[in-house]
Amino acid sequence: MFENMRKTALTGAGLLLVLAALAQGALLEEDNMIIVRPVRITEPVLNPGKGWVSYGWPGSPPDHATQPRAGGEKSQAEIALASVGYRRFEWGLLQPEEDRFDWSLLDAFIEQWTAHDKQLAFGVMNANTHSRIEGGYVTPRWVFAAGVPERTWEIKPGGDGAKGNAGMKREPRDWHHPVLMEKIDAFVAALAKRYDGHPAIAFIDIRSHANWGETMSERHAEIYHRHFKKTRLCQSVHAHGGNVTKQAEWCIKRGIAVRRDGIGGSLGEELVLAINKVPAVFEFWGSLDYLEKRGWWKDGELLTKAIEVGRPTYVEIIRSSPQFIPENRALIDKVTNRIGYHFVLEETRYPASVELSQPFDLQSIWINEGVAPIFVPCVAVAALVDVENKTIIARTPLEGVQPGEWMPGVRVESATPVAFPGDIPAGRYHLAIGLFRDAADETPAYVLGSDTTMMGRWHVLGSIHVED
Repeated sequence: MFENMRKTALTGAGLLLVLAALAQGALLEEDNMIIVRPVRITEPVLNPGKGWVSYGWPGSPPDHATQPRAGGEKSQAEIALASVGYRRFEWGLLQPEEDRFDWSLLDAFIEQWTAHDKQLAFGVMNANTHSRIEGGYVTPRWVFAAGVPERTWEIKPGGDGAKGNAGMKREPRDWHHPVLMEKIDAFVAALAKRYDGHPAIAFIDIRSHANWGETMSERHAEIYHRHFKKTRLCQSVHAHGGNVTKQAEWCIKRGIAVRRDGIGGSLGEELVLAINKVPAVFEFWGSLDYLEKRGWWKDGELLTKAIEVGRPTYVEIIRSSPQFIPENRALIDKVTNRIGYHFVLEETRYPASVELSQPFDLQSIWINEGVAPIFVPCVAVAALVDVENKTIIARTPLEGVQPGEWMPGVRVESATPVAFPGDIPAGRYHLAIGLFRDAADETPAYVLGSDTTMMGRWHVLGSIHVED
């Protein structure tokens, strides 16, 4: 696209910067324009608002947690790979009495994952055939005592472990009984009052209807939608709930993410309607051993195909041994940057020297090489960096750069006027770009798939001379 390039002739620190940039890509000068073409990063790039989901506790669960950590011990490799920690909780443990809530399990879960600088997600189930709660009271005992009819049954030992543990099971007989709906509404109101808008929570599953919460009920989902105004909600959609298209359309209209609980029996076809509209979430049908026994895994072909079909923003780290990640590193490296969004800065151009009194154009070419748009706030900011102290001395939002509009596979070119404050001393600086949740935040939130010199999460592009 751009021809007749020539390398800029710099000395001293400027030459060192050019050499560093050339090792990573190309830094050229043409007609007083600096041209930077970073090399793409091939290893996994981890960012908030997308990526791998680790099921269970990253450390030891509290004594009163009734479910073991999914997948056994969490390896450091799994914790490092995950963007989000996830767990399903049981209503009966969070509200043991009608007038008493016990948030200690949820709070401990949040504390453990945020200690690793990760976000988290969760759902609250009202029925769970894997529960170990005494008597099977996933829906609290006091709800049935208030008049909700119950259904009980027993799972015998030796059955399909994916369908539940042996023991007594209990659930509401009528999932839309007025007393049940009233109690769920009160619980969800309390849940939202405490956790809606929590910055560590990536999304909250709607799981109040049927076993594991994997069958959609619009009436149940509407309760969550009415109470949660800030945190993204997520709803499982598949044939268990009836018309998949109707379910997906209902969620999309309300900005609710969609998920497929059962990748293996599906490639995520149920989520296609939501592509580029709301986030999609993948959970596998069972552990790696289970997927292999069913003939679904096929040496990872299931994972690579499903990502291209359902276009997920989040994907479960398959429940397996701690050796899964090192033994499947090539597969993980292949698909990680396809999950969700993955922004690459292909090229940027800006004047080698600028006058403070005059705005200058920052030209850039971007591409989203993931399978989905970004569904969390993201704004671009340019900054001047003090060469000696490596500190930001001025910054300004790039109004013409709109990452939220970058669709998968679409190359976007922008030319954005940049103006820094007029009281900056003349001299040589570095120009940097950062992607933020909010332009007022102190540090960038996101990293590009472009190999540039880094200062924290700032991408340093090259030198720029500021003149009076």
